[in-house]
Amino acid sequence: MITEQEKELIKQVIGKRSLSAIHQFFIDNNIVRKNGDPYSKSHISNVLNGGISHDDIEDGIAMAALHYHTLAERKANAKEKLMQQLKKEEGE
Repeated sequence: MITEQEKELIKQVIGKRSLSAIHQFFIDNNIVRKNGDPYSKSHISNVLNGGISHDDIEDGIAMAALHYHTLAERKANAKEKLMQQLKKEEGE
């Protein structure tokens, strides 16, 4: 079951509209119910908010959080690299 602290950390990592982002991640990565239907936003929300426990959804949420964290790191690294390049070019 996802704790309140974990929920806040996940939402901080993913950012605004985290539920929509997680739902889209599930769709993009074929994280679906046993019958092949996608999980609903409300089902994901119930698990994310600690209302119910569901191992598959909890694992999917963790994978989504890691995915969005990695994207944020890449974006920050690219921005830093660009800024360094611009400073280098100004100095020449």
